[in-house]
Amino acid sequence: LERALKNAVQSIQSSQQRQQQQEEEVEREGRGPPPAAAPLPALPLSVYANISTVMTPRDAFFAPRESVAWRSAIGRTSVETISPYPPGIPLLIPGERITLEVVEYLLEVKARGGSVVGAADSSLAT
Repeated sequence: LERALKNAVQSIQSSQQRQQQQEEEVEREGRGPPPAAAPLPALPLSVYANISTVMTPRDAFFAPRESVAWRSAIGRTSVETISPYPPGIPLLIPGERITLEVVEYLLEVKARGGSVVGAADSSLAT
């Protein structure tokens, strides 16, 4: 046990030394920290309020599908579980109607450096 503790302490000290060396190198080279990404927009409750379920998730998942541009998806039924990240909580699940508010929110998340998980095209081009 004493040996394990000693190894853990050495590992922590080594990690701290590496971090300090990296910080000193950044200072010497005049590089600052990378610019912070624009904060992601808060999810308006109206986005959830307007989502309606039009078929069961199972029926939607197995239904015929086609790829369309996000703006063309408004009014159509989702066949994927779509989660903006952060926070990573599903915004759409299969069987829910895609609304203008959902599309605008997902595009805003993407524009501010977030990601959209679960979409066949994570770039949101289609």
